Amino acid sequence: MRVRLAASILFVVAVLAYLFISFTPFAISRRLRHQSKLAIVHGEILFSKWRGHPPRLASISGQVDQPGIQVQALDSRSGWAAMSDQDGRFVLPDVLWYPGASYDILVSKDYDNGKVARVSTSSTLPEDGVIQAGWIVPAGKPISLTDQPGVNSYSRERYDSQNRDYYVDLYHRLTDGKQSDEQKVEAVNEFIGTRLNYEQTGKDLGSARRVIEHGSQWCGHLAVAMATIIVTEYPTRIIHLMDTSVRPDTHALVEVYYGGDWHLYDPTFGVRFLDENGRVASYRSLRLNPALVLDSAYDNYRRQYPAADSVTWMPDIYRSGYHHFFLIDFK
Repeated sequence: MRVRLAASILFVVAVLAYLFISFTPFAISRRLRHQSKLAIVHGEILFSKWRGHPPRLASISGQVDQPGIQVQALDSRSGWAAMSDQDGRFVLPDVLWYPGASYDILVSKDYDNGKVARVSTSSTLPEDGVIQAGWIVPAGKPISLTDQPGVNSYSRERYDSQNRDYYVDLYHRLTDGKQSDEQKVEAVNEFIGTRLNYEQTGKDLGSARRVIEHGSQWCGHLAVAMATIIVTEYPTRIIHLMDTSVRPDTHALVEVYYGGDWHLYDPTFGVRFLDENGRVASYRSLRLNPALVLDSAYDNYRRQYPAADSVTWMPDIYRSGYHHFFLIDFK
C-alpha cells in the first residue's frame, strides 16, 4: 500500500512538473519536458500493472499521404521505425501498449526533419495485437530528428580511430584507378563480400580491422567493416532490416550517400541492386519495389556455400519497411 501511495505521489508530482515546464516563461527545455513526460508514462505503466494489465508489445497500423515516408514512435522501446509502402500504408512494430496508452508518431519525408501526430488507444488491445490508427496527419512546426529527444530509431557507433590510418590506406588501395563514386563504393562492397567466413563464429565484433583480416559469418560485423572504410570518404550509415515473420529474419546493410542520393549495398554477399534508372538503388527504392531484389544476385553465394541457409526470405525484409539506423561517429 505504501509503494502504491508513493507511486501515486510521484505520478502527481511528474504531472505538475510537466505542466509547469510547459507553460512557464523561464528556461523552457525540450529535454526537461521530455524527462517529465517519461515520468508520467512510467507512472501510467505502474498503475496499469496494479490493475492487472501488464504492458504488451503491439503494432500500429496506419496510413500517411505519400509512399516512402519514415514513421516512428518517440521513445519506442524497440527502436524500430517503419517506411510507408506504395499506397502510404505502414505497420510500426513493437510499441509498448497498456490501457489508454498514447504515442507521439514522428513522420519524416527526408530522414532529417519531421512533424508529430498523436495516436491514442482504447482500454483494450485487439486480439491480433495491431492498433488501427487510420490516417496519420502530423501538425506543428518541423523538428530535427537529430535534436529531438525520444528518437530511438538512430543509434550511434564509436569509430575505431585507433586504426584510422589502416582504413584510409585500405580505401585508397581498393579504389585505385576507379573513377566514379559508384565504382569506388562497389570495389569496397565486393571486397568485404570476400570476408564472409563461416569458420569465424565469434559474436563479438572486436574491431572492423579484425573482421577485415579474419572474416566473420555475421552480417552486422561485415556491415560495420564496410561502413568503417567508406565513412572516411562518404556519408555512410548501417541499416538493420527485419521482416514480419513470427520468428523474424533480420539483416544488416550499408547505405552510402553520393550523387545527391543514398545507395544501398549488401557487403555480406557483395551485392547491390539497380533501380529503374540503372543506378544503385536506395533502401527507399527497394522498399517501394522489392521486385528489384533479384534472387539471381545470390547465385555466386549459393555456389560457394551450397549447404548454407537459403536467402529466399531476403525480399521480405525490404517489403516490411521495418528499419533501424546505426550512425558511425567519424571525424
